Amino acid sequence: MKVSYASLLCLFLTISAALQAQSKLSITMVGNGAIRAVIDDRNYICQDNSLTIEDLAPGYHSVKLFLVKKERWNNTAYGQQVYNANLLIKSQYYTDIVVNRFGKTLVDEQLLTRGDYYDNIDRGNGGYGGNGGKDWDNHDNRPGPGNNNNGNNTPRSPQQMSDNSFAMAKEAIRKESFDNTRMTVAQQIADNNYFTTAQVKELVKLFAFEDRKLDFAKYAYARTLDRNNYFTINEVFSFSRTKEDLADYIKNFR
Repeated sequence: MKVSYASLLCLFLTISAALQAQSKLSITMVGNGAIRAVIDDRNYICQDNSLTIEDLAPGYHSVKLFLVKKERWNNTAYGQQVYNANLLIKSQYYTDIVVNRFGKTLVDEQLLTRGDYYDNIDRGNGGYGGNGGKDWDNHDNRPGPGNNNNGNNTPRSPQQMSDNSFAMAKEAIRKESFDNTRMTVAQQIADNNYFTTAQVKELVKLFAFEDRKLDFAKYAYARTLDRNNYFTINEVFSFSRTKEDLADYIKNFR
């Protein structure tokens, strides 16, 4: 029994230490560009314009971000540097870096919930050096092995976009000249964030045409936390048929 108690104590201490070390860093490119990240001398490609890294040790980390053209990933030149800092990663905090299409960056952070920590497991994101983005060895430019974190199936507890992140996202969409490109940017944002109905309503207003407003209202529904308030989106629409179309979509949503 002494061996069993010792084993259990060791397991408990290991789990406790791991929980204390939890952290999360995400990098998102808003727009049609792409980002190459260099974090503590490791090179990452932000696939699908986003990158998530779990389990960075608390403390300062060298973070450099470069705007590059997607067709030039193999070029030895990094591209235009848009961020260079020793970034403080706090224990049990979620740090988010958002880069807009003009290369301006916003850094935001919030206390990491268990839902935040496991939110990206289904997307294949791993630990530090893992394959949340493509990690390249510094010497021969081959995919690095990484340290995957399988996690567990803890229930998710998603958080809405912070006010600062939402304001930057809204501005990035607004600056696009055409509804088609606005939709592309808006969908990129929706794929990596959760909204309140009020936030979705503000984004829907940015589209000029009724059909595009409807398209995004449908797209964002799955990423909305307070769906019981979604009826208020109807205030943005001009035609009854659009309201009916959205109602049918919500009714049949799975």
